[in-house]
Order: sequence, then structure tokens, then C-alpha cells
Amino acid sequence: MEETLEIIAGIPGGKDLADWLLAFGYNHGFGDDEVMSLTLNRESGSTLVLMSRKRDGKKWYSKRVTFRFAGMVDAHIEGFSHQNVIGGLNVRRLARQEIHPSLLGIGVQFLNHQIAMEPCAGAFGTINCNIGEIRVEPLPQDEI
Repeated sequence: MEETLEIIAGIPGGKDLADWLLAFGYNHGFGDDEVMSLTLNRESGSTLVLMSRKRDGKKWYSKRVTFRFAGMVDAHIEGFSHQNVIGGLNVRRLARQEIHPSLLGIGVQFLNHQIAMEPCAGAFGTINCNIGEIRVEPLPQDEI
């Protein structure tokens, strides 16, 4: 989990996410957060959006966390449905991987990060990517 925090804090906008997680004790991490969307879009860019809910003992707080990817994305997701609560999320650095020959002609990039989402209820899996930016925004009460 410390590797996840270190990686996140080094990405543009990631310090806000690290601060959010640490404010509630990172031992809870991303557990019980929910995947709202995984968008693969070659024109406007690909994103993973989570609803992160934390409790301080008395009150719930919610934020929208957006991971914006730069370039190519390899996604291996199972179980995406109307409810996508994850048991946790880890971000790891990827070692250099072999490139499939079909990707050589498209200006392939080496992917630096892996987002691994643990199963709970709904979506889980891995996303190999380059995380270009992380945004953390408060959620209006009517979206919670």
C-alpha cells in the first residue's frame, strides 16, 4: 500500500488523492469505493472514475476520483454492472513488457502503471496504463 501512495503522490494531481486517503487512515485505502465508469476513448482520452466514500466515525464524505490515462491502455475487467464496489485498489509500477507484434506499427508506448482492483461486488481486474493525471473532486450530495 505504501507503493500505491508513493506512485499516486508523484502523478500530477495525485497529492490531493494521497492526502484524501491519509486523512481517513490509509489502512482502509480504496476498500468499498465504487467504480463509476471506465471510458476508453481515443479522441478525448481514457479514464477510470471512482466514487470514494470515507467515514470519520460520525459522518460520510464522498469524492469523485478520476484517473486520466495517457496513450495506450490494456484493460482486463470482469463483472462490470450496475454496482461495482471494489475490495481495494493498488497501483504498481510495471516492468518493461513484451510488445505484441500487432502493436508495433501504431507508435506503441511502454506502459508504466498497473491499477489492480480487488473484487467485492461487481467490477474487478487490472488496467495497464500510463496515468497522466489524477483529479479529486467533491461530489454533490445528490450524486451520493
